[in-house]
Amino acid sequence: MTSLGFRGAGSVFKTTNNGKSCFCASKTVTSVNGKRRFIRGFGDTEKAAYASLERLLRRHLENPSVPKSVSPKLKDFLPVWLKHVKASDVQDSTLLKYQRDQEHHILPLLGDLRLESITSQDLENVFYTDLPRILGPRAIQHCYTELNSLLIYANSIDVIESNPMRLVKRPTYSTKIKQKQNRFMGRYKDMSKHLLTWLEQEDCPYHDDYPRVLFMMLGLRRAELLGLTWDCVKNLNRKNKAVLIIHQELMRHEVNSGLTGWYIADRTKNSKPREITLPERWRKALIEEKNKGRKGGNGWDANLIFLTQRNKCINYNRHSERWKMILTDYYNLSKPKKEALPDDYYWRPHDNRHICASILIEEGVPVSTVQDLLGHTDDAMTLYYTHTTGESRHKAGSILDKQLT
Repeated sequence: MTSLGFRGAGSVFKTTNNGKSCFCASKTVTSVNGKRRFIRGFGDTEKAAYASLERLLRRHLENPSVPKSVSPKLKDFLPVWLKHVKASDVQDSTLLKYQRDQEHHILPLLGDLRLESITSQDLENVFYTDLPRILGPRAIQHCYTELNSLLIYANSIDVIESNPMRLVKRPTYSTKIKQKQNRFMGRYKDMSKHLLTWLEQEDCPYHDDYPRVLFMMLGLRRAELLGLTWDCVKNLNRKNKAVLIIHQELMRHEVNSGLTGWYIADRTKNSKPREITLPERWRKALIEEKNKGRKGGNGWDANLIFLTQRNKCINYNRHSERWKMILTDYYNLSKPKKEALPDDYYWRPHDNRHICASILIEEGVPVSTVQDLLGHTDDAMTLYYTHTTGESRHKAGSILDKQLT
């Protein structure tokens, strides 16, 4: 950080927040408990940072902040924040995840500290020293995002004067799964094409799974795919007019709900329904599925599209197990003796969303269109789902060479 000078007592300096440059104006004041403390204002320019600091100083003079000794402890404020989050119509399962993340990983480290006493150094120790010993990078990111949201809320209702997380860089990571996707995406794309051709043949031992696997390649989430019912399909018998409406998911009842088993939840992950115009291959596959005449029970599962041969719901575990069986037998088609499926030739059912996104982006489909198809809330997530292949890199080089020759 480089000090830039500041009118009167105090200073303004350049810093970073989540990798973005900003300015911080800081001034030392004496708090109501007689202790000296820093008040900091942030902005994109020195002037903006100074104006933010002046607002905070004015508020401090008019209504001195709660001393550190009496501000709420983090463990006592967590239920307040969770109540605020619940009011924003967050799914119960998501809310429970937030609660568990904080109770299991953050409160043991910071729970007894009062909010005003938590410093950026405390937070850096948590996210860069303590948590990496027990959690993976993705879980650490989740904890960071949740705690940051809590502190932003505390600041917005004047429980704290500023969010100490602003000076703590968001942890970054590159998971083994991400690295594997980047390395083998070309193989996955090629295998997907030939796998579907094999499944489509009536003498294939897994032909019964063909329609469901085909819809996996459409980029549906697991919960969306397995939760499809026949009323989600419009114009099935009209060529080039069939439409799939994604507005529900297959979910398992939460442990604390007092209920057991599976159910259909009328919602999507981003709380927005979406429509997908079905290509003819997908429409014909649905007609094939309907001609099987399967019907679930008399309850929530009566109208499910994808069922087992015994007319049972296909839950998450069965879906994943069946997928691995299909890949394993496909891998062994030309081998004299069956072998275990190598890790380099296995990809998760969820990875088909990445394959779908990568194919479409490489073929020039606008990111916004792919975003709508996958049901993402922003294009940043869609771009995260895309992975370049050797073929696309060669194509890019050829285009560049052509334009510069």
